Amino acid sequence: LKELLVGKGYTAYNAVLYIMVVYAGLTWTACVYISINFARTGKLPRRWMVRLLRMFTVVFYQVLYVTVLHLLLGPSHCHWLARAGQPIKYRNADFPAVVADCRRMPHLANLMIGAAFAVLHTAMGGLFALADVAFNPVTQHWLTAAQSTVEVKAWCLKTLVVLAANLLSGMWKLQAATLLIAAWWLAYIYIRWEPYYFQWMNHLRAGVYALTAFIATMLLVNMWWEDDSGGQGHAAAAAAGLRSPKPAAGPAAARQATAL
Repeated sequence: LKELLVGKGYTAYNAVLYIMVVYAGLTWTACVYISINFARTGKLPRRWMVRLLRMFTVVFYQVLYVTVLHLLLGPSHCHWLARAGQPIKYRNADFPAVVADCRRMPHLANLMIGAAFAVLHTAMGGLFALADVAFNPVTQHWLTAAQSTVEVKAWCLKTLVVLAANLLSGMWKLQAATLLIAAWWLAYIYIRWEPYYFQWMNHLRAGVYALTAFIATMLLVNMWWEDDSGGQGHAAAAAAGLRSPKPAAGPAAARQATAL
């Protein structure tokens, strides 16, 4: 989704960013309103509002958690760790022709608003992961788990992946190594613990995260191989009938691994 919005241009991306911000503000306002009324009266006001809020918050903070966080942190993707003197330092990776320096207005305002709401979005995602527990073993919900330990760990690792993809740009090897550790750890916890009541869902999740870990491994191997071989990796790959991406493709490969 982020790559699609980037292709639409800087203005379109910021428009969607602020739509996300307004939506998040409305959900928080509704949560506070329901909480205050329940504390005063002991009853849930307007049950339709509770049901609607439950549906939208599950989609926003659980199903699309990584996607929304990735969008909110898009303005922060500015090659912060690039070496001093490099032309890409502080330049936005998604819109390099528009934002030459992320520390200048008006982009700085978008960055600060996106970062603030990213922190709040992360906190809400963690609370939902912590509360996502069901003790009914005959439930028909596919993603129901008897305990939230695995989901909370997964929330931490997914957050780490998104932060690494946006804030560690400029040091591609460190970024790729962080993605590798998080991806393999994420695959391990689902393979080791199988938290869901439905076994096919456990196998599906384990397979998806194992595939992501494999992609992260190939990303890191490719980066070190191309750097150490001094360009000879392309010739070796061509001789073997393979196609090896150039080192400059590191940022794009990292974003693709994050999208998975």
